[in-house]
Amino acid sequence: MAAYPLDRIHIDHVFRNQPYKMREAHQHARYELYYLADISSMGTVTIADKTYPLTKNCLVLIDQHTLHRNDLSQTAHHERYLLELDPDIFDSDSDKLVHVPIALFFKQHTGVHQLDSSTLLQVEQVLLSIYDESLFNENYFEDLVRLRVLEIILLLNRFFEKQTLTNGKFSMAQKQTIVPVVKYINEHFSEDLSLTHLAEQFYLSKAYLARAFRAGTGQTLHAYLNDCRLKHAQRLLLLYPSYTIDEVAELCGFHSTSYFIKQFRLHTEMTPVQFRKTY
Repeated sequence: MAAYPLDRIHIDHVFRNQPYKMREAHQHARYELYYLADISSMGTVTIADKTYPLTKNCLVLIDQHTLHRNDLSQTAHHERYLLELDPDIFDSDSDKLVHVPIALFFKQHTGVHQLDSSTLLQVEQVLLSIYDESLFNENYFEDLVRLRVLEIILLLNRFFEKQTLTNGKFSMAQKQTIVPVVKYINEHFSEDLSLTHLAEQFYLSKAYLARAFRAGTGQTLHAYLNDCRLKHAQRLLLLYPSYTIDEVAELCGFHSTSYFIKQFRLHTEMTPVQFRKTY
């Protein structure tokens, strides 16, 4: 076992040849990211009030001040890399670089994730480079680690955005026609989009587009578009504190600020102003 607690970054590489179970759930003020490189049999982690299975090559993200507890009591051995990150190492420039506030990223993605092979390989390589860097703790160590953590967040953001497409229950014909529509919405959500506009844009009937879109994504086209706009609104509210609520609404494609506030409250259980103050 090797641990490198530094001023604002804690790096830990653990290999255990025996079962392990935390005595009780704990929480701390840091963000936590750990990668389970190997495990002899399935374990579990309880985060807040939800229990997840732990298997080889899974990645765990835990928001600050969130109770969690590992149970590897049925495993003969396991190996993991752990990063604990003080929120103070990130600033507004970090948020803009990864296109999402770091605080929001950990809140939205707290849990256990099974990555695709390509993303897993890239994340694993970056984690190993962080660990190697920690062995020497040379000049600019913290800056290098911060940049590499931001690289991991960018890789994970790309993975999460792709999940809508890869997890959709598309037939082959639907995949050829609907996936381009989803990508178009992701890139043009701030524009004046509608079922009629998109059907004309992609030479589809409105009835087919509506039916196939819902079958593939589990959402109506309007609901999916609304979600895209509201997620972007959350980013703008935190990344650009000088923007007014009216400006955020307009930049996200909402023509009515009152409608934007109503939808935002339904989506987050907070008004935009409350959301900005909270994060």
